[in-house]
Amino acid sequence: RDRSRRSRETTSWPENGEGWDGVRGDGSGARPGRPACELSDNRSLALYTYLCYTYTRTMALSSEMSSLERERRCLIRLLSSPHELAVGSVSRVRRKCGNPRCTCLSGQGHPQTIFLFKDVQGRRRCKLIRRADEVRMHKAGDRYRNWRKALNRLRAIENRQKQILLAEIKERAVFYK
Repeated sequence: RDRSRRSRETTSWPENGEGWDGVRGDGSGARPGRPACELSDNRSLALYTYLCYTYTRTMALSSEMSSLERERRCLIRLLSSPHELAVGSVSRVRRKCGNPRCTCLSGQGHPQTIFLFKDVQGRRRCKLIRRADEVRMHKAGDRYRNWRKALNRLRAIENRQKQILLAEIKERAVFYK
């Protein structure tokens, strides 16, 4: 049924016998077979509009909250995985070895993998990575980058959930005069 049409004088009682009870405030018209409310009654129309708005808004907010919560659970699962993380930066560079007879002196240099990180005191450090550990450290560096992106996304989700809940508090607030 299209309850939003203004051409109708009244809306009828739902077939299942539920709803619209006491819409007019005095209880009249809230029985099967009688009009539930007249559209000329501004209070009834306002109440109907408010109920429709509240229902659709609540459904939209709850679906947004549930999708945010699903994404949040996936991110927490990713963040708590037991894989190694190279907290820092793993880079492939070309360096000259310093040997005066080496061909790298006139060329681009030898390929090396280095690991840039901060030590316990907070100072920047650079370590050369052995060839045997290069693949493992590159994967750990990629996982750390993904971990940081996931952590930033988790913060954004938590901020959005907080905004939604604060908006709900403002909407549901009751003031006493």
